[in-house]
Amino acid sequence: MTRLVLLNQALRLTDNALLQQQGDCMALVLLEKSQFFGSQLGITRASPLRLGHQLWLLEDFRLQLASLKVPLLCVLADSQSLLPELIHELGIRSVVMAEPVADEERQLQQLAAQYVPVSSVDLNSLLGDSLRPELAALPDSFSQFRKEREPKLQVSSACADNNISGRWLGATELAKTKESVAKLLALESKWQQQLLLCPKPQQIPLATEEQQQAQFLAYLYQTKAIYHYKQSRNQFCDLAADGTIPPAGQTPSYASFLSTALSHGSLSVRWVWQQICQLEQTLGGNDSTYWLKFELLWREYFRWQQRKFGNLLFHQRGLGRHPVPEPQGDMALQQLKFQLWCQGQTGVPLVDANIRFLLQNGLMSNRGRQLVASYLIYDLALDWRFGAAFFEQQLLDYDVASNWGNWAYIAGAGTAPGRYFNQLKQALQYDPAAVFIRSQLPELHSLGLAAHLPYVASAAAPYAAQLALPPARPDWHSSLEKLQHQLQYP
Repeated sequence: MTRLVLLNQALRLTDNALLQQQGDCMALVLLEKSQFFGSQLGITRASPLRLGHQLWLLEDFRLQLASLKVPLLCVLADSQSLLPELIHELGIRSVVMAEPVADEERQLQQLAAQYVPVSSVDLNSLLGDSLRPELAALPDSFSQFRKEREPKLQVSSACADNNISGRWLGATELAKTKESVAKLLALESKWQQQLLLCPKPQQIPLATEEQQQAQFLAYLYQTKAIYHYKQSRNQFCDLAADGTIPPAGQTPSYASFLSTALSHGSLSVRWVWQQICQLEQTLGGNDSTYWLKFELLWREYFRWQQRKFGNLLFHQRGLGRHPVPEPQGDMALQQLKFQLWCQGQTGVPLVDANIRFLLQNGLMSNRGRQLVASYLIYDLALDWRFGAAFFEQQLLDYDVASNWGNWAYIAGAGTAPGRYFNQLKQALQYDPAAVFIRSQLPELHSLGLAAHLPYVASAAAPYAAQLALPPARPDWHSSLEKLQHQLQYP
């Protein structure tokens, strides 16, 4: 009996139970074409940068498995037409895969189940299969979820490294006819053509397992940067001790940079948790080592919340438990506001700096994500889902539960009331010398501290005046007075 092993969101060797099978197996990653080339709310679902990172990360994993005598078929296609055909042509009798989180991810599981038995393994959660919570009893607040688990928290054990079993066969070995062999060879050729059409990212390293493990262990034991994580995580970029930005090429240390690898399943979240615990046992812990685990629990909560509420979390009013700001203005004005926000041309320096950083790097700090979301929802009065869809398009660490869950959280569309942020107050608190702003907005570089001032209708944001917004909200006045005093008495 041949088993099809779907390795979607499981691009690693460590802690990967999907690679521990019995009998004849075939390994497949089937990327849904519509999830990269389709659109939602009129927004293309993946930028060229995100698509290229995904494809080349997968290609690296394919080559890694090939060196271990595990052939992997990689396909970017329409699963509705291709998967049933593969199951029939290759004589597949069962499918095993990573357990989905969102309904859209679950469609692949449901499609396969129409033809053969399907089993799944929750290998990307901290709690795993044996410790999974009951969805009906999942607390409405993260605090309650955390408090219920922290006193006696258990994390499922990681599987042994490189523990690959089973007899792994290539697609052509399993094909029944010359026609099916030809089709499979064509799929493999099309994959290589897709790679050529999507150049490998040069400035942004791939989130491969080997690189991410080495980087995280260095973060723990060499730089020991984890010990200041709680403070530095609020930075928008890496800063040297003198408050300047370090030279290019230096590995940033203001955050853990785990999110991209975790979102693709190229790093085991349980392995990460256990590395932190081991550090605490050998060198001691502090509030920052705890806080990184705290953030991993947030990620875990969003995954279970997505499983519980499903597509409700994609509605404009969400769960309907709290007020969600309604979009304001006619559609033409809303589209203009959104376009300027997407381009980093709103006229609010901190918002624009974070958006431009995202466009260039495919990432944004946690603090930055909250601030630009708040500005889109509460200052520009736009539908929060437009921002979530744009983040899905741009983020290399896009994860359906974390991205849409966080946006719903800021908007009040989830289980908690929404959160508004005063942009100028946040800028003065977390970028006091305007180092980050000036690094991303070169047109403001010479202004020094004055770069914090909203610059609506200036040369730096020539289109921002069309937003029909005042240069600053009334609640910014105290922060403006503080800034003006600093400019007058440096």
